[in-house]
Amino acid sequence: AKLAAQGARVQRPLWASTSTKNPAYSDTLYVDELIGPDTVQTLAPASIEAFGDHGHLRRTVDTGLDAADDVFRRFESLGVSYDDITDTLVRDGVASFSRSFVDLLDHLDAKRNAFATNIASQRQSEIGQLAGAVDATLGKLSADNVPARLQQRDATLWGTDEKVLASTSTRLGWLPVVQTMRTQARAGDLAGLAAETRERRFKHAVLLGMGGSSLAPDVFSRMFETADGAPDLHVLDTTNPDTISRVASKLGDDTLYIVSTKSGTTVETMSLYRFFFERSGGDGSRFVAITDPGTPLGKEAGEKGFWKLFANPSDIGGRYSALSYFGLVPLAVLGGDVAGLLDRAADMLPIHDAQHPGVWLGAVLGAARQAGRDKLTLIADPAWAPFADWLEQLIAESTGK
Repeated sequence: AKLAAQGARVQRPLWASTSTKNPAYSDTLYVDELIGPDTVQTLAPASIEAFGDHGHLRRTVDTGLDAADDVFRRFESLGVSYDDITDTLVRDGVASFSRSFVDLLDHLDAKRNAFATNIASQRQSEIGQLAGAVDATLGKLSADNVPARLQQRDATLWGTDEKVLASTSTRLGWLPVVQTMRTQARAGDLAGLAAETRERRFKHAVLLGMGGSSLAPDVFSRMFETADGAPDLHVLDTTNPDTISRVASKLGDDTLYIVSTKSGTTVETMSLYRFFFERSGGDGSRFVAITDPGTPLGKEAGEKGFWKLFANPSDIGGRYSALSYFGLVPLAVLGGDVAGLLDRAADMLPIHDAQHPGVWLGAVLGAARQAGRDKLTLIADPAWAPFADWLEQLIAESTGK
């Protein structure tokens, strides 16, 4: 009463499981006997229906208490401990609810995995008059066994001219890149880089690269949060003197530089590297190189004492390099979940049929172009805007911008 006078609210007991299980009892027994002020009951639909038909609405929860006390005393005299019974029921009840909760979580996890591994089932499309052309294109792709041939890196999909075959066959490493980067050695390299970067307490990491070498790192730096203890990642893909000067003015000895160029000779990237290498006093221990095997940059990295050198598979073009060292090294540096990203990417493989999202989207774009459409507009939520920027560049370069 004192607490209520000061504005406290009554804590209401809730009666659950009010349906009777024993057919010898009235089906409204528990509902009838637990009615009182400041209490709550949860009733199954059948119990609500039964109570409305033949239940008794009266205050009962605090009646017959003396008789109940007499029953408890008689239990004790017979050697039956009501406290022990109650404790057992509470433990068993909590365990039962816990199992149900775990089952619910397992069910939700299974649903989540089902959605994650079946991206095509989540696709929603409104392609209007293009539907017939898209279906025809998908039919032809299936008839020509394109999905399987793509998975097998069949260069004849792009033509049979010898020059085309020679060029294309050296550019399809992006197809098995997930498996390539999940190998134990490469996974260990990336995990080790992440741990050692934190140990060295770098505050900043600057990626020096142009075009395809900088696209994925830019997406990662803008979409993923920097992990605790990891450096902030800045992507410098410009030759503008003012921008370079502004970035350089914020950097000190606690900066890691990542020099990223497939050829190892890109003029803009190498110019940025030499500028920052000179500013560092020639401290190669603060430089990491990502390049193809045997490039001039790879050689210079050894001569100048670079901290790390990552030789990327040479059959991956810059624009398709997001899941190779060109994308994953910067992601590891900022503390991103490299293994998780590769696991989710693996969910998109293999390419079983023409309903694969990548093949399906290609069919839509091809059918649209054949129908005279020559523009693709990407509309993304703000959080996904960086990904849309990367996708725009990827599609543009892949279709001969």
